[in-house]
Amino acid sequence: VETIADVVEFDEWFQRGGDRPIAVDTEGTGLSPERDHVRMVQVGDDKHGWALPWERWSGAFIDVINRMFARWRSPVWMHNAKFDYAFLTKAGAKLDRSRIQDTRIMAHIHDPLYSTALKKLAGRHVDPQAAGLQDTLSSTLSSGSNEGGWTWATVPCDYEPYWTYAALDVILTRQLGDVLYPLVKDIPAFDIENSVALVAEGMERNGAHVDV
Repeated sequence: VETIADVVEFDEWFQRGGDRPIAVDTEGTGLSPERDHVRMVQVGDDKHGWALPWERWSGAFIDVINRMFARWRSPVWMHNAKFDYAFLTKAGAKLDRSRIQDTRIMAHIHDPLYSTALKKLAGRHVDPQAAGLQDTLSSTLSSGSNEGGWTWATVPCDYEPYWTYAALDVILTRQLGDVLYPLVKDIPAFDIENSVALVAEGMERNGAHVDV
């Protein structure tokens, strides 16, 4: 998303979709919610991914999510939800955590012995080519061979390999959820683990009272 016309198209896509799961992901300057911040937020379904640079277009994301929560009952799917939820909460986006379902936890409940990395799971359940996507961009940024010597914290949001990689993540998350959710939705452990993860995230961020 770079222009107002893109925002209008994003909004039209959202309204056409109706009451269906939407996947959400973030890209940031690093891995610590305390020290780092959101650079980009991605929203998508099983065929379309939207990458919105946070500094300029966060309002469009917050508007769409608020309308989704108000109108429909469908969930928001995230992969490793506590990570993205922490970053979005710090950035001022208030997501209804009761609507968030974590595809990483779905995968762990389904097969506790397999990797829960998104690309590896997508390579297993969605498309074998997905498994190598993380390594391709990571090696480009870390090798110093990219155009500007960029890192994950400095690569421009309009650098096409970066934003397409980011937008693809939500498509893979949604498609992964389509495969895994039917397999775990009736297993009580999924609801328990999914709920506890975001409670634990709040404890990690805010601390917890301890009766010494």
